[in-house]
Amino acid sequence: MADQEDLEKIRQRLHGKLLAIDGVSGVGVGAGRIHIYLAGDHPHVRDAVDRVLQSEAPDVPHAYFVTGEFRAHKPE
Repeated sequence: MADQEDLEKIRQRLHGKLLAIDGVSGVGVGAGRIHIYLAGDHPHVRDAVDRVLQSEAPDVPHAYFVTGEFRAHKPE
């Protein structure tokens, strides 16, 4: 199992590829796994993420969180 530092390196390496998938809102690390934040819960998005992770980091655990789209907060 990868430690927090290894997971962060994997997140940094895969961040761009994962965010390029339409429907992925963000990528993080926590609780010993990669966190994938989704705009909606769509099987084709999960399948696309799984393909990237299987080819790039097959032994790394991951979890999905349906959060909606992330948007930058504009201060008032």
